[in-house]
Amino acid sequence: MSLIASDTAEDLGGRPGATGVARHPLLCFSVLTLLISWLPVIPFALGAFPSPMLPFGPFLAAIITAAVVGGRQGLRSYFRRLIRWRVGVRWYAVALLAPVAGWALVAYANVLLGAPSPDPARLAGWSTIATTTLFFLVFL
Repeated sequence: MSLIASDTAEDLGGRPGATGVARHPLLCFSVLTLLISWLPVIPFALGAFPSPMLPFGPFLAAIITAAVVGGRQGLRSYFRRLIRWRVGVRWYAVALLAPVAGWALVAYANVLLGAPSPDPARLAGWSTIATTTLFFLVFL
């Protein structure tokens, strides 16, 4: 297990003989993800926060882990890997358009099951769904 963790640390620009967090980046990432994602539960229970969970916790944990393990070089490597295209443009189009197709299928099935067909006022709200989904696909 430590061999895999130290390989990952070296991958992020960490030193081979590092100790602590830099030696166990997967453990650091996992703990940070849980802490950051579930941190707002208590303020939410007290009515001071709008959501019980932060959905971008894993993204922030990855940035923090890359910074702690590899410093600037680790962050640069992380962001470079984040934007590197590993598949064809066709698959990115499929990933971005699949939710839209799913919404259309659900709306069609809803009408088939007896719901009124969507009028223009209801369809206007779909743009917010599309932009929210695009935000989550790109940044999370």
